[in-house]
Amino acid sequence: MDTLLHDLRFGSRLLIKKPAFTTIAVITLALGIGANTAIFSVVNSVLLRPLPYPNPERLVTMRSNQSVPDLEDIRSRCESFEYFGGSVMQPQDYIGGAEPLQVQASLINADLFKALGAKPAIGRLISDDDDRFGAEPVVVLAHGFWQQTFGGDASIIGKPIQLSGKPYTVVGVMPADFIMPTETPDLWASVRVVNPIAAQFRGVHFLRTYIRLKPDVTLSHARGERESI
Repeated sequence: MDTLLHDLRFGSRLLIKKPAFTTIAVITLALGIGANTAIFSVVNSVLLRPLPYPNPERLVTMRSNQSVPDLEDIRSRCESFEYFGGSVMQPQDYIGGAEPLQVQASLINADLFKALGAKPAIGRLISDDDDRFGAEPVVVLAHGFWQQTFGGDASIIGKPIQLSGKPYTVVGVMPADFIMPTETPDLWASVRVVNPIAAQFRGVHFLRTYIRLKPDVTLSHARGERESI
């Protein structure tokens, strides 16, 4: 203990005698600690912390984006997966406020929320009937967008809002803690309704996929089945 105290006193005297060196050392240590903390935060959120969805170990994605017809073909022929969700981001102009506002819309198929195991805070989600060519346009709002734009008014459910000159009926609002894996949308709508032309073509590979494995199905088995298709 005496040796430790002696070393500490000796080191303190040296640092006091060389303030420039001491300043550089402190700054270097601070930068190193800060960088390591930032790196750990990223690794923890991306690699270590489980995804914030029910049974996240059953949630997978494809390496490449898919077209709507391709995703539907895989869905009809593959028995290893429960839900085949797809999403593509596309800006829309909200013109119901004091001035026009560009918002980020996630154009999805009806399986997207099912694949993520999501539930609405109020109202309902986009259904299979909503996700059809020619269906009535409906929209689900992100909680933050609902609070900022509509003041958290629950009576917005069932009312129309204007997006890029087209009326959409608000059918639901997501919980405050719901997040997408990679995107941060203000709202969700059917890709077949908002962009029916692109949704019909097999060559338009724009859907990022979020696919849920069936219970007791291994990822290797599902991968082999998909590759055979």
